[in-house]
Amino acid sequence: MYRETATILQRCLPFYFAAAVYTSAQAQSGTPAVDNAAKTTDAITVDTAMKKMPDPYFQKPHLAVGFSVGSNALLGVDVAYSITPKWGIKLGYNYLDLTYADLTPILKAANLPPELKGEVIISQSHLALTAEFTPTASKLFRVAVGGVYFMKNQLEGTIKYASGFQLNQMNFDASEMGYMKGTYTTSSSIAPYIGLGLGRTVPKKRIGLSVEVGGIYKGEPQIKIEATGLLKGNVENEAILNRNFKPLQWHPVANVRLAIKLN
Repeated sequence: MYRETATILQRCLPFYFAAAVYTSAQAQSGTPAVDNAAKTTDAITVDTAMKKMPDPYFQKPHLAVGFSVGSNALLGVDVAYSITPKWGIKLGYNYLDLTYADLTPILKAANLPPELKGEVIISQSHLALTAEFTPTASKLFRVAVGGVYFMKNQLEGTIKYASGFQLNQMNFDASEMGYMKGTYTTSSSIAPYIGLGLGRTVPKKRIGLSVEVGGIYKGEPQIKIEATGLLKGNVENEAILNRNFKPLQWHPVANVRLAIKLN
């Protein structure tokens, strides 16, 4: 019995000695013994914490200037400010002034006399203030809600005869025919706006590109017709045009914007 016990202890003694030497070496180096399962758990915990850390870009407000072109602006300039990671504001000025001096193709398509000439003048300028909300984690999709103040908001078209013509063997002078002018505007200078955008208002990098579509509620259209000479009878169509255009109170907007981050 005693002999068998001594034999077992003799066989296990080298393993106990090796374990003692390894423990002593770990204690002298100051490195605690950690098993593989603990190491894996610690690695997962650190990785999860890193993923939960917010993007450094959103740790402070940012300022940007933007330049845009689109359906409501031949040139638009704005300043944007990110208040929080999801909310920002934008104040801009948009200018649109275009003149189409030759409407010959349009008049010809409408089978109107070739002597008839016309031009269209679009005059529009406004200030726009919007609040920008980004509901997605990527911050690329945004919703813009705000208002527009129009300083100019008018479309004007004029037609007249450039020369005399003959109809049913009767001669008509251009001065005898006169002219007709139509003016289109809206009832209010202040209008609400809502839009959807793709791309950051304040870019993450130094320069960013975005697009936005939306609508401006301008209210009821106001159309006025002024006419002279033999065209004077067209003034009676003013009420008909106002009635036909009354449902068109929302005006679509689409623009492309280039933004430069300042800080």
